[in-house]
Amino acid sequence: SNCSTRFKGKGKWVKRMGAFLFVVGGVLNFVSFSYAAQSLLASLGSVQFVSNVIFGKFVLGEKVFCRTWVATIVICTGNILIVYYSNRDTKEYSAKELMKAYTLDYRWYCLAAFVILIVVQRIYNYCGRLINAYEQKNFSAPNGYKIS
Repeated sequence: SNCSTRFKGKGKWVKRMGAFLFVVGGVLNFVSFSYAAQSLLASLGSVQFVSNVIFGKFVLGEKVFCRTWVATIVICTGNILIVYYSNRDTKEYSAKELMKAYTLDYRWYCLAAFVILIVVQRIYNYCGRLINAYEQKNFSAPNGYKIS
């Protein structure tokens, strides 16, 4: 591939540098939440998708389709709107105030979400077993390999 020829002989260095930058980025992202509103910073996490497109195009030499460029423009526009209209106030809550946020309604919501998760997982597993059984039942080997 284009990437393997471009970085030939630099594999370990590139991997280590990539891992280092990934870890540093994660730590800096975590630290940044103490300096700005979480609603602003969490939504700006979509910038990673823009960087994926740019690195894919210019570093890896991948083809970027028109649909991807349109999505990138939508992400950038959304981030501009978020920064422009976001709340810049930071409120600090005490432990007592945080505990008040966990009302009975919130607890019911968490329980309902957990039950839905279990039900959907059961349905997914059941459908997977049905598909596997169907594929095994309808599998027909070529005539030379059939055992009678």
